[in-house]
Amino acid sequence: MIKVISPLLLSVIFAGAAFGQEILVFGGYHTQLNGYTDQRYVGADKGDYLKTFAEYMGAEYLQRNLVTTIPELKDLVLGAGLNLIVRNEFTAKTLYAVPSKGIDAQTILGDENDSTGHFQLAVSGFGGLDREWWSLQGGVTVILNGYNEQVRQKYDASGTIYNDTGRGWVFDNSLILPNFFGRFGPVSIPHIELSLFRGDYDLSYGALMTKIVVPIQGFGSVNVGGSLYQTASIFLEPHFQIGQFNVGLRGGTILNYYDSSFTRVGIFEGAFLAASLGYRW
Repeated sequence: MIKVISPLLLSVIFAGAAFGQEILVFGGYHTQLNGYTDQRYVGADKGDYLKTFAEYMGAEYLQRNLVTTIPELKDLVLGAGLNLIVRNEFTAKTLYAVPSKGIDAQTILGDENDSTGHFQLAVSGFGGLDREWWSLQGGVTVILNGYNEQVRQKYDASGTIYNDTGRGWVFDNSLILPNFFGRFGPVSIPHIELSLFRGDYDLSYGALMTKIVVPIQGFGSVNVGGSLYQTASIFLEPHFQIGQFNVGLRGGTILNYYDSSFTRVGIFEGAFLAASLGYRW
């Protein structure tokens, strides 16, 4: 079982087109929800959810100036990234019966394995062109999903179900997906960025992001953006440039979870925070 409660994780972003190498380390947290339908609520809105904390951290490295002798490839960039998110366990909830309404008692997360901590690890490789007016990069991301399987259900000789010992830490439904980064406009003026499994993303709740980046000379930049998948969110992200370092903070809230089990979420339960620190050389 995983139990993770810690302060806001530090994130480091290393970037700069005039430099040959960049490195990014990042982190943040959000409230993870597990939705269900509760027939005990009066009216049409019967959605509800369990909640727990999730924290993520990662790193991304990018190499420029790989080919200087071929003009067509002078803007080639290659890189790799890691992203790890760890979710605390959910606490199972028992719902009472309402016999007069034909509603039976119910246990949410009755499977013991559903209440244990889970993790996701994304490993990415990518490449592309990074030019003055635009940047297009693509690659592949391998996502490893895992959890601590404490029990497995089996039939005994008489056909009765019992809980057998699980297999411990296991991978479950791992994926291979594309990643993408696009910048539209020079970095010295306001421009738009679009990314999938790239940069300082939230692997569970914000893999597909878009940002409007507004550079401020002598300060850094102010970014306004949001996630488009797996949730819809908005955030504000100021960045402070200190020499070759770049320090960023992100705060925002999730607007829609795309979960049919519930349609309304408390504003503060949807809030999330992240931080970034970057260097370039």
